[in-house]
Amino acid sequence: MNDARYVLLSLTGIARKSLTSIARQQKELEQFVFDYVSIQEFAKLAACLSGIRSRLEKPRLHAALNSETD
Repeated sequence: MNDARYVLLSLTGIARKSLTSIARQQKELEQFVFDYVSIQEFAKLAACLSGIRSRLEKPRLHAALNSETD
């Protein structure tokens, strides 16, 4: 699908200040997290958690189906 629509936005001064504050807070949070674990370690952790989530999906669905039939 080729969509040529676009949106032009204009921000108020308050909105710009809010976005600047949010960006600063995000940067501080990332610094806090990555001072504890490296990006590579974080990626490995995320992959492990994703794998756990995938492995739990089948038992969760099975339990949900069993509870509906009881």
